[in-house]
Amino acid sequence: MKKYVVALLAMWALQTCYREEALTPTALESATSKFDFPQGTSPTDGVIEGIYEKYGVKLIYKAFTQSDVDRGWKSPEGDGFISARCEWSYLDEATQLEAAVGILKKKVFDLLPVAVVTSALRACPYLYVVNNIHYAQGSREQMSIYPVKALDSWMVNLSLNHRQPNNYSMRVVYPAQIMLEIFVAAFAGGAITMPPEFFEGLDTRVLTLKSYNAATAAGAGLPDYDNYWARRGFPPAVLPTGRIFTGKSQASCAITPSVMPPLTEATREVAQFFLFLCLDTHWREYFAPGNIFEDCPRLEERLNLFNSRMKDVYSIDFDAIRTELYEGSEIDMSPTRYASASAQDSQDLSFIYANY
Repeated sequence: MKKYVVALLAMWALQTCYREEALTPTALESATSKFDFPQGTSPTDGVIEGIYEKYGVKLIYKAFTQSDVDRGWKSPEGDGFISARCEWSYLDEATQLEAAVGILKKKVFDLLPVAVVTSALRACPYLYVVNNIHYAQGSREQMSIYPVKALDSWMVNLSLNHRQPNNYSMRVVYPAQIMLEIFVAAFAGGAITMPPEFFEGLDTRVLTLKSYNAATAAGAGLPDYDNYWARRGFPPAVLPTGRIFTGKSQASCAITPSVMPPLTEATREVAQFFLFLCLDTHWREYFAPGNIFEDCPRLEERLNLFNSRMKDVYSIDFDAIRTELYEGSEIDMSPTRYASASAQDSQDLSFIYANY
C-alpha cells in the first residue's frame, strides 16, 4: 500500500511539473538554438527571416566556428575522405551578404517547392553561408567544394570573389549543386519518387559502353551499336565542375560518376538526370537525326518521364530553373564547343561541354 501511494504521488508531481513547465515550440527552439537569430537588422536579414519562416532553415553567416563544421568532408566525386578540416572566409557583411543571400533565394529556394525543401532540410536547422571554402591541406587544397553536411548543418559556398557573369562553375553550377543536394535528400527520404518503369529494362552491370562515333561506325544490328550509352538509356555524365559530356567520341555517361550518398546503386542516376536537366538547354535537340541521341528511344522516354513527372507532380520546372541559372550570364552554351583534356580548357569556366 505504501509503495502504491508513493507511485501515485510521483505521478501527480510529474503531471504538475509538465503542466507548469511544458515547453512551447518557441521555448524549445530557444533552448536548443546555437545562434542569435536573425544575426543582424539589415534588409537582407529580413530576407533571411523570410526564408526561415517559409522553409524552417536558418541562414547563418557569422559566429559559427571550426568546431561547428569539423565533420567528415568528402570529395564531391564521392571518392573518399580528403581532409577532416576545411577553411573558409566569412562573408563580408557590407559587400557580400546581400549578393550571397540573393543568389540562394533566387537560384535555389525560389526554384524548388516548399514541400521538397522542408523534407530535405528537416534534420538540418542551419545553413552556414560562406565564401571561398577549400580543403585545409592535401593535393586538392584549392579544389572547389560543393555543399557539405555536418551533423545539424550544411555549409554552402558562394565563392563571391570569382567573376560572376562568366564563371560557369561558381555562378551556375554552385546553385544547381545546392538544389541537387536538396533534391537527393528529398528523394532518399521518400518525398520524391519515380515509378518502377523508370528503372526497368536497364543493364547497369555489363558496362561495355561505346561512344556515338563507335556505335555509328558499327551500324545497326551489331553489339557496338546497341551498346552506345545513350541507346542503352543513360544520360550524359555531368562532373562536379558542371562539365557535360556530350561529345561524340567519348563513352562517359551517368553511370560513370560515383554513387552520390545517400542514393543507392539502383537509384544513382536520378542525381545525374536532375543535374543534366538543370544545366543543358539543348537536351531536346539531341534527338534530331545526326545528333547524339538519335535512335535512342529508351533515353528519350526516360528524360521525358523525369522532366514531366518533376513538373507535373512536384512543381520542379527545369525550363524555369535553366532560365534563372543562366540569367545575365555571358557563358558560352554553344553545343558544338567542347573542352578538351588540356590544362587550358580545364581552367576555362566560360563554356560548359566536354569531349574527353
